[in-house]
Amino acid sequence: MIYDMYLHDGIGATKIANELSIRRRVAASGKIKWTSSNVSRVLGNPTYMGYMTYGKSFSNNYLEQKRINNHNSDTYMYVKVILNR
Repeated sequence: MIYDMYLHDGIGATKIANELSIRRRVAASGKIKWTSSNVSRVLGNPTYMGYMTYGKSFSNNYLEQKRINNHNSDTYMYVKVILNR
């Protein structure tokens, strides 16, 4: 719904947020009140665009299993997810 409104109808994040709030759609936070920030986060999230992101964290020592966040987004690898149903 968000992508249809943004891509096909040319509606901006603020108007999409208002429409979702009017339709009482629940956001990821569990709230019914949407903000333009919520909508922008969805539109910019690679997962919602159908991509898996690799390289966001790594482990220096495989025995400890401790993950370290990689803040250099230039090194991330995005892979298109293909689902056959």
